[in-house]
Amino acid sequence: MDTTAVMTRLVEVIDAHDWASLPGLLHPDFTCRLVHTGEVFDRDDWVAFNADYPGFQRMHLKDLVVDGGRGVLRATVVGTDGNGDDELFAVASFAEVRDGLLVELVEVWAEVDQDPPPGTRLPGPTERLRFRRMTADDLDDVTAMLVDFDPYRGDRPPSSAADAQRWIEWQARNYADHGFGLWVLETHDGQFVGDCGLTVQDVEGTPHVEVGYHLVEPMRGRGYATEAARAVRDWAAAHGVDHLVALIRPDNVASQGVARNLDMELERTAHVHGGDALVFGTRLAAGR
Repeated sequence: MDTTAVMTRLVEVIDAHDWASLPGLLHPDFTCRLVHTGEVFDRDDWVAFNADYPGFQRMHLKDLVVDGGRGVLRATVVGTDGNGDDELFAVASFAEVRDGLLVELVEVWAEVDQDPPPGTRLPGPTERLRFRRMTADDLDDVTAMLVDFDPYRGDRPPSSAADAQRWIEWQARNYADHGFGLWVLETHDGQFVGDCGLTVQDVEGTPHVEVGYHLVEPMRGRGYATEAARAVRDWAAAHGVDHLVALIRPDNVASQGVARNLDMELERTAHVHGGDALVFGTRLAAGR
């Protein structure tokens, strides 16, 4: 059988609980690795694992993509929990086929209804941009972004790679503590634009959720900040934020324009981070 036939047959056999036929699809050197648990099974153990798995009912193939001897399938699995209620799982299986038999599977499973880990939810892509989590690999780009933003950061010393490292570590804490932070902003082809997202800011003793946006200089003047910040504003409204602010230095006219594009109004002036800042704000309706 070719790769398509082998992977299609795999789902059919599992869906039918035909455990006697399952070994016939597997190469003697077969292994299966479960990414979500770290477990690795050989052929016999994987057959037994499937046959003995409690509550399994049905497996439905949703999509299959094949390239030569490699393929990936997406399926849903229906099971029953300890209370007799149905559970729905999603699985992605990455396969290698040799001599018409499965020689390797790498599988990722998730409960369809489970809550995502903190910080993994992101605003959806916009017409020109997309969001992702900031990581240590972004050090050089974040350094350049902070250097470009230095003129708007008051009398602080010039930004360095060490500042960028602390910035990235701050986002990791934000993701863990709040489920949001400043996310990397990039074009759909992966070009770094800057960052945009939400942080909790102390404004003269009171915490506020702030929408922040910082773009590298070559990406300014294209409407990217407004486009991204609108997506973040709408994400904040959908996730229970009722009052959103933007803290902007009085000389940062461009950033004030972005705030006004978000229907924010100047609420007051406050002393923040060692200097005066204009506090723009807006009330958000859930599900905006």
